[in-house]
Amino acid sequence: MLLEFMEPWCPHCQAAAPVLEQLHGNYPNVTFVSVAGPWDGASENDVAQFQRTYGASWVYLFDSSGTIMSMYGVTATPTFFILNKDGSVGTSLQGDQSYSTLESAIQTSLQS
Repeated sequence: MLLEFMEPWCPHCQAAAPVLEQLHGNYPNVTFVSVAGPWDGASENDVAQFQRTYGASWVYLFDSSGTIMSMYGVTATPTFFILNKDGSVGTSLQGDQSYSTLESAIQTSLQS
């Protein structure tokens, strides 16, 4: 599973959307989830608009209280967690990430 924490206003999150869309298409058996929080006034509508604008075909969630972000210790967006098959965090990455970096982390998690 690739778990991304993002903010709809974040230019780095916006840049990540096409990379994630390509990965999502190439790894149909991997679950992709993006989680947005309420910082800087972001709302569910902002997340829905982000998803429409960037044509994202994976799951987007809105963490209205910031609880999930706090639980994972997210301090910057985007932050990526690639979970192993057993649900444990295999890789954690902050900021802009290339397709090859994320793909490598996914491949490693699929082997664990």
